[in-house]
Amino acid sequence: MVEDNLKWLADMNVPSPVKALILFFFASTWKFTYYSGRTLSYLRGYNAVNFKNFLDVRQKAQRHMWFELFLPYITFNFVLLPLACEFIAPGFGVNFLIMRLIAEYIHNIHMFAVIIPNHAGADLCRFDNVEKMKRRGPEYYVRQILGSANFSNGSEWLDLGHMYLNYQIEHHLFPALPMRQYRIIQPQVRAVCEKYGVNYIQESVFMRGFKMVKIALGNQKMRRVSGELPS
Repeated sequence: MVEDNLKWLADMNVPSPVKALILFFFASTWKFTYYSGRTLSYLRGYNAVNFKNFLDVRQKAQRHMWFELFLPYITFNFVLLPLACEFIAPGFGVNFLIMRLIAEYIHNIHMFAVIIPNHAGADLCRFDNVEKMKRRGPEYYVRQILGSANFSNGSEWLDLGHMYLNYQIEHHLFPALPMRQYRIIQPQVRAVCEKYGVNYIQESVFMRGFKMVKIALGNQKMRRVSGELPS
């Protein structure tokens, strides 16, 4: 969650442009500095990985992350492949490395843009102290809608460009559903929300990104919900 994971950034006593530059750095490296460690911790039940213990390979999650994921990936893509290209033709390896670094940078920014902004904003809810027994059932589905937002959607190229995560609400409701089915069920989900007065948010990736930045920099707060869901 942006608000929790970047609380240290929001609390920093530095000008907002400096905070924005720090946020941009993490956006351009987020597969390494955020997504991989937290996904690994969740899927394998390892210790939590955060910015403070990121390099601590004495812990199981960090050992797995560095020695089985990061180092092999970095060695193959940014050392062995450039060396092989340089062996084929002088200068080819250097050009390959430059383009590979640019591609990695663009991929990180793109993934960050399509995943993070539709989980953060002052118009979205975050839920505290959800009892384990309530993590399924009717309240579960309402929380998925109130705690996430959709991007613009509808055309094949638009959906593909967003990796179908512009249907974030439907993705949260039905995570096992094939992504191309989200477009089919989205009007039905929205109609049900309108019928029962459940707030269903859909905006462009740029507007959601702007709202996410306000949360990350500490200019705004998400709606905190404890206990009963808001009416």
